[in-house]
Amino acid sequence: MKKFAQNIFKFLVSVVFIELLILILSYSTIRVPFYFDNYSNELVNLKNIDLSFFGDSHSEYGFNDKLISNLLNKNTRNISLSGNTLYNNILILEKVLSINPNMVVNLSIGNHNVGESYFLTGYNVDKEIKRWFPYYNFKEIIYLFKNYPKKFLKGFFGIISSIGIETYGFSEGVSRMGVLRESSIEKKSSSKDYHNSKPLWLSKLKNLIKENPDTNFKIIRIPIHNDVFTEEKFYLSIINNITELNNVEFQDYQNIKLVDKDFRDFTHLSNLGAEKLSTEYIKRNEENIKTLR
Repeated sequence: MKKFAQNIFKFLVSVVFIELLILILSYSTIRVPFYFDNYSNELVNLKNIDLSFFGDSHSEYGFNDKLISNLLNKNTRNISLSGNTLYNNILILEKVLSINPNMVVNLSIGNHNVGESYFLTGYNVDKEIKRWFPYYNFKEIIYLFKNYPKKFLKGFFGIISSIGIETYGFSEGVSRMGVLRESSIEKKSSSKDYHNSKPLWLSKLKNLIKENPDTNFKIIRIPIHNDVFTEEKFYLSIINNITELNNVEFQDYQNIKLVDKDFRDFTHLSNLGAEKLSTEYIKRNEENIKTLR
């Protein structure tokens, strides 16, 4: 019996040691000032970036950073990740700004993601913790553990998934609008019922902006197809809330002239649409951006 107890103790100590080692490695990884750009197929030093785009698949397919870099002669990078929640995009932004607070920040916020990030309401909490745990601060960790203890523990013992060099980059989209038009797929409006919520990401973003008063922030609305677009008072109220801060401006691209072939589907741009959006972005910002360092 004594030997059995000793074996159990050794096993538990080993588990704790391994988990601590994984924890140390995961926290070390996010302090690495590099990421892999899967569009340009190169390792990028975050310290050398002049102009950046953050967001989910909408911005990943929306801004051709190589085109913008060539025309502005500024090191431009699309640091977007398809399927990522707005809260997690802000976590990435927070990490990047800790390394390079001098870049111009463009953060994509659209009608589709302005509400509460899904994992903060209990959906896929364990998967999110596995991937993003080292990015969370103490307050966020306590919040997740307190509200979702079982999912938190399940995710925590899988944080080995968070170890490694991050991968971001622009993605070229081929238009499928012809197929979608011919199919019986029902077009769904982008309108959502947010129940007048105060999403947690909003206070986090505003605090981050206040902590970086010398950083130029732009909130970007990337266009979706007019067939599914609906203007929303809640969205505009959130944008107005953010732009009350002095170093933030809102740039709305919903009304730029686009046709079906400029869309990959009803809510994402094709490579042609990305070229038009990137060109329009340059027209609106060229004078200010060229004065950067």
